[in-house]
Formats: sequence, structure tokens, C-alpha cells
Amino acid sequence: MLKRAAWFLLFIAYLQTPVLFGQISSREEAKRSMVHLLVDDSNCNGVLLNNTQLDGRALVLTAGHCVTDNNRFISATFGRDILLDQTTIQSASWTTTNISVLELSRDLDYMLLEINDDIPDYVLPYYAGWNSGAGLPLYTYSIHSPDIAKRFNEDLDRPTFATFDVITTFGGTPVKDATFNIGDWETGFTQAGSSGAPLFNQWSQMVGILSGGSSTAENPVNDFYSRWDLIYEDGVRQYVNPAGRTSNVLRGLDFYRERSSLFKQVNYDGASEVVGNTGESMLSERFESSGFRVLAGVFITLEEVVPTDLMQIRVVQGSTIVYEQELFTGALQEFEENYVSFDNAIEVNNSFTIELSHNNSLTIPLIQQTGSNVVVGSSNRSDTSLGIGVLLRGLPDALEDSSELSVLYPNPSTSNFFVNRGDLVDISSVEAYTINGVKLRPRVTLDFDNRLIIDMSDYQKGVYFISYQVMDEVIRSTVILN
Repeated sequence: MLKRAAWFLLFIAYLQTPVLFGQISSREEAKRSMVHLLVDDSNCNGVLLNNTQLDGRALVLTAGHCVTDNNRFISATFGRDILLDQTTIQSASWTTTNISVLELSRDLDYMLLEINDDIPDYVLPYYAGWNSGAGLPLYTYSIHSPDIAKRFNEDLDRPTFATFDVITTFGGTPVKDATFNIGDWETGFTQAGSSGAPLFNQWSQMVGILSGGSSTAENPVNDFYSRWDLIYEDGVRQYVNPAGRTSNVLRGLDFYRERSSLFKQVNYDGASEVVGNTGESMLSERFESSGFRVLAGVFITLEEVVPTDLMQIRVVQGSTIVYEQELFTGALQEFEENYVSFDNAIEVNNSFTIELSHNNSLTIPLIQQTGSNVVVGSSNRSDTSLGIGVLLRGLPDALEDSSELSVLYPNPSTSNFFVNRGDLVDISSVEAYTINGVKLRPRVTLDFDNRLIIDMSDYQKGVYFISYQVMDEVIRSTVILN
């Protein structure tokens, strides 16, 4: 028991160490990839997957037994439960029935769906990364939603390969060792309605989907997850790897890295000098974001208002109004999420202000998060947040196997990793670590083309962390040695 506890503490420490963690997804991101499916009257789960084109194609993987031959009405709900701050957003879910079935296997018990509608910004879709390499994860967790709430299961031990004979009841023929068997959950349990839930490994890469089991609250044991590496080779590769990459690993894709800014000055009174209507009230809050971001929209939670009240939204950067939009408050209240999507994305850097002007000074249009003394009119100073939230969208990172300047490649590799350094990378700055944080001393040299060579041939196959400094920036990479 001590060994397990010590290993787990090391594992948690490495999860929380950005120098080592690199570009691996987090549990919070993985939560946003889980999809709730309703097939006629039956609940199932699924996972939204990334693909090597990084284009946001909405591919959802779930269990094949969720659909019978005579049963193909499917609805998918994104963003339910815990994704957004419930004090400012009443609900953050979106449902569609515009779904195609791309692949279905009874033997491996999987189904690949495609969502044909655009997933709206406000549910913050996360496209899960995956690992199609054969092998046993060191540690696993699963996220599932048999009802309203999302639930979390965790197993601190390696799973085992197993044959799931129950496949016969789904109309398939069991494939030897085609599932991961979770012997005993340390945290949580599954239940009816959890089928199709994703299984993640120690790097939050999707490695399987729930086929079935005997887990209960009283006895959380013996669950079986169909293996992603077999599903991948069976017929899904063409969809999730259209670029034909040789790597078995693809990280997750997050177009929406921040729902709210890193800093918000509440009830900010620094509104721009804009001439408004007589009797108009002006409310504003200032946001600050580190580095470049794209502002996709705002969340505004209203109290009781006259539906015909006109509200104007402005985005101000410095002394310049960079975006304006008008809408009636009644139109906004039609949407539970109270989300306003901008007509075009706005590039923002560092600080910017969201201004709301309202043509009825007798109405407070916003729900206050804390405190009570919001003054509408000449003074907007208060210690109270007005409940304005912003949706900031990041840009997808480059592919891991890119060979551009300062990017480590190839990944994975059988021995050496390269950096096209020019004169930028100092050999002495290169550091390598195991997943447990043990520092290594790989041979580092330059080749005839002035490329940096990091020789890892002396080390066992597995995942390592390599960092190196370019000018004043530290580049951190997660690498696979195979």
C-alpha cells in the first residue's frame, strides 16, 4: 500500500510540474471531450476525438451496442453539467440529432459518429488526444455521465488485457484480449447508462471506451473497455489520421483555452467616451489576457428586463472601439446560456474592455455575482462583478513532428531527436527526464547540418520529457522512444 501511495504522489507531482508536463492534456480538458448520447430511450456516452488535420471535425466514438439494427435515433449533448460557472451561466449544453454513423463493429463493440452541425462555442468542445500504441497504461481514469452529472472514476493500477465474452449478447464474436479490464476502481464506479465512456491513460490520452462490466457503488470492480489500438486499426484510422502520420500519439485540441480572462477588474468605470442615448446606462468590465487571443463572444446573465430593451455591446481596446453589436434583451433571454457570439472574431492582446449600454436606466440588466451595491447611471464603481464573461479562443499548436526551427522531431523516435537550431539553442541547456521526474544525461551534439542531436538510444522505450532554451524561452516537449 505504501508503494502505491508513494507512486501516486510522484505521479500527482509530475502532473503539476509544467517543466515536465509539456503539451499533455489535463483532466479538466478531458472532461470537456465527454459527450452524452441518447439512443431512443437509452443513455450512452461518447468521446469527441481530435484528428491529425487539427481541423475540428466532430468525430465521436462510443460503444457499438448502444445502437441495434432497428434503433438508430441518436441525439448528442455537449457541455452538460460542470463545464461552465453555474453562478453566471444557467446551463451550458447543446443537443443535436444531425449525426451520421461512419463505422460500426459488433465484435470490438464500437461505433464512430460524425456530428454534422457546428458545435457552438459556448460548450467549449475539447477534442481528446489519443494513443493508438499497443500496451498497458500505467494508470487509468474514466469520465462518464449516466444521468445529469459527470462522474469520475480512477484506477491507480495497470489494467489487464481481457476477453469480454458478453460481446455475444450484443451480436458480436468476442475477440481475444480486445478489452482493458479494470479490476478495481479506487474512486468511483460505473452503472447502466455509462456505456461508451472514454478511458484515459496517465497522460490523459484516450485509450478505450466502456463496453460493460459488473461495477456497482458497493462493489466497484470488473469493468471492460474496448481497446482503442484495435479500434484504430479496424477501420477508424482513416478518419482520425487522414494526414497519414506514423506517430501513435496525438494530443488533444482546444480551440477555446479560456472562458474567462486571467484577470478581471470588477465593475470597471473606465468606459470609452461614446455618445449614447439620453438616459442610457453604461456598464463595463475590463479583462486582461496574457499573450495573443481571439475573442469569440461574451456571456451575459440578465435579471428581469423588458424584452424590447435595446442593449449595445462594445469591445474597446485602448481608446479604440474594435467591435460593436446591438441586440434586444428579449432575444438574448431566448438562450439559456445567455451567450452572444460575435459576427467576427476579434484579436485581442493584453487588456480590453467589454462595455454594455442599456436604454432603460431603471433596470439593472445583469445578475451580480457578489455584493449588492451596483449603481446604474453616473457611477459604476463597486466591489461587485457584473457577471460578464468572455470566451477567448486560442490557436492550435503545430504538429508534434514538425521540423521547423526550434521544434524537436521526429516524435516518436527509436533513438535520436533533432532540433534545427541555427545558432539559437545552447547545448548546455538541454535537459531530459523520465515520467517520474528522474533527470537523465543523454548525449547531446551537433551534426554536419548544425542540427542539435539528442541521443536517447541508451534508454528504454517509453515517454520522456525534454526541455531546451531558445533565446529567453524554454521549449518543453513530451517525446516517445520506441
